This record gives sequence, structure tokens and C-alpha cells, in this order.
Amino acid sequence: MRTRHLLTATMMASILATGMLTSCTSDDEPGKDYALRVLTFEDSDYLGAGNYLGNKDWSSLIDNQQYGGNLLYGDMTTTPYKWHDDNNTELCAAIDPKGEGLVYWSGGEAISNYKDDTYATNEIQYTDQLATPTGGHAGSRNFCVHNGHFDGVSYNEPSGGIWFADGTPRVIDHMYVSLTSYALSVGMVGNAFTPKATDTDWVKLVAIGTDKNGRTHETTITMCENGKFVTDWVRWDLAELGEIVRLDFNITSSMMGQYGLNLPGYFAYDDVAVRFKK
Repeated sequence: MRTRHLLTATMMASILATGMLTSCTSDDEPGKDYALRVLTFEDSDYLGAGNYLGNKDWSSLIDNQQYGGNLLYGDMTTTPYKWHDDNNTELCAAIDPKGEGLVYWSGGEAISNYKDDTYATNEIQYTDQLATPTGGHAGSRNFCVHNGHFDGVSYNEPSGGIWFADGTPRVIDHMYVSLTSYALSVGMVGNAFTPKATDTDWVKLVAIGTDKNGRTHETTITMCENGKFVTDWVRWDLAELGEIVRLDFNITSSMMGQYGLNLPGYFAYDDVAVRFKK
């Protein structure tokens, strides 16, 4: 398992200056035996025949409120929330894939375009769970919010996750990730249940890839180190997971309490790049 560490301000400035954190918009990598297809969640890039609501876009999958809306908290037994990047990366997700009537509070992957940059001074509540500080990666509009963690205390297994709808193992090259405004607010400001992070606290995201034989491999990225949080989008390289059929996520932290993780178990991702053989 390999861990990527927090970027310093100097390192981040250097990277931004050289353009290394820009989204990959090309589907071709010169000199490689593969081409990249990128899931951007932008309507202009939608290539499917239509989502489960019958619309040819991503934005219709954004609930009209961040908590309690009909899409994410309605009757999942009749209209389960799901998405599929058909005719592109073939990645898909569903809140209630087993038909158990679960809604988004149980975990899952929700398309969003909500934005809230008041995390450093404002006590953001769970009712604003789908916002990021800047919207999508690199100034884009839409992104996806993962909800779910497992800590061996309150939750013992992954919730949510993404997989290839056609079952073909592929390498997920990278994605861009950001903590949500809600998670950042709790970490940096605190609330009635959680004190703000100290100078020894840390937060890591964990990617768990499952290959065609059911074997799992992990890699992590650090989003808070010594109490200092990454507050923007950052690239997460995932190629070391190899060819996988499914990708699950976890959030780990030193900010633990009697009932497990004190930090809200959310993060956002965007511009997911998948390798396709030429």
C-alpha cells in the first residue's frame, strides 16, 4: 500500500504554475498502448442513450436539495438512484444495488453541483452535505460526492463504490478529489459533537480496488496532515491498483471517538480517467 502525502503550499504553487493539476481532456496518451477516457460529469460530455430518468445529461441526477430530496431519499425500491457513464468509461454506481430500500444516508455516489466556500468560518451542517468549496475540478460545474466509511466501530464494510457496468477489468489511471465543505467545516471549525482538528490530526482517503479474481489492493492519499487540510482539488493516482472491476472507498482519520470516525465521511471526485487499450 502506498500513501501520497499532503502537498505543501510551495509545492502546490509550483504545480499550478506548470499546469500539472489540469484535467486530462485528451483521450490519447502519446507513446502509450492505451487511451484515456475521462468521466467529467459534465452534460456536454454525456454519451449515453439516457439516464434512468430518461434524460441525456448528468445534471438531471442532481437532487433539488442537498438533504431529503426525492432523488436521494425517495422510494429506492421503485426508483433506485443510479448512474452509468455509458459509451465512455463504462463506470457506474447505484445507491441501493441490492434492492433493500436504502437511501443516501446509508452511503453512495451522488452527482452534485453545489458550492459553499464558507467552510473555514461557518459551521456547515449535514443538510449541506453535497457542496465543495469550488464546485467541480478545474472550474467545471458537476462532480460526484461519495458518502460512506467503515471504521470497525460503527460500520464494518464499504458503502457505495463504483464499478464497470460491462464487468471488464480496467485500470483507473487517476481521479481528482476534494473534501466536501461539510467535512472541511467540521475539521477546521468543529461542531457540537466534534472539536476542530489539532496540530497532530490527519485524514486519509483509501481506494480499494477489486480485481476479477476478487483480490483487493489499496492505495491512499492524505487530505489533512498535522491539522492542515487540503482545501482544493488534487490528483489521486490509482494506476497501481492494476486492472480492477470495482473501486470502493474509505475515509480514515485520527479524529476518532467512542462511536468511530468523528469527521463526516464524505469526499468529492471528478475527472475520473480510465485506460482503454488501443
